[in-house]
Amino acid sequence: MRQKKRFDLEVNRLLTTEMIEHHESLLITPILLPTQNIAQWLSSRRPKIWQLLAERQQEVTDDNVIRILLDQLHSPEDLPPKAYSICHLINQHLLEHPQLLWPMLIRAEGWLVSRGQLRAEWGGKREGAGRSPKPSV
Repeated sequence: MRQKKRFDLEVNRLLTTEMIEHHESLLITPILLPTQNIAQWLSSRRPKIWQLLAERQQEVTDDNVIRILLDQLHSPEDLPPKAYSICHLINQHLLEHPQLLWPMLIRAEGWLVSRGQLRAEWGGKREGAGRSPKPSV
C-alpha cells in the first residue's frame, strides 16, 4: 500500500511517455514487444526487468525469453490447484501470443521502479534515527 501511489504514477508515466513517443514517430517506434531481438528491446524499454533477469543470471534468447518472463512475473507455483490450472492456461496463451505481455511488462517495470524509489528512502536518514551512542564509562 505504501508503494501504490508511486506505482500508479510510474505506470502512468511509462504509458504516457511511450504513447507520445509512438505517435510522434508516426507509429514507427517499437513500443510493443517485438518478435525478434527481444533482449535488446527489454534492455532499452524495460531496464528494470532486464536487470532482474541479469540478477537471476539467466541467458535470454528470443526462443526462451517469454517463458523466462512468465516464470519470473506470472508463475503459478504455490497457487491452489484451481488457480494454478487457470494461471497455467493463461501462460500457455501468452506463450502463443507474446505481444499480450506488454501490459504485464509495463506494470512490472512500474513496480520495480517504484519499489526502488521506496527502498532508496529506507534507513536512518531522518534526524535522530538509529541507535543511540553508548555512554562512555
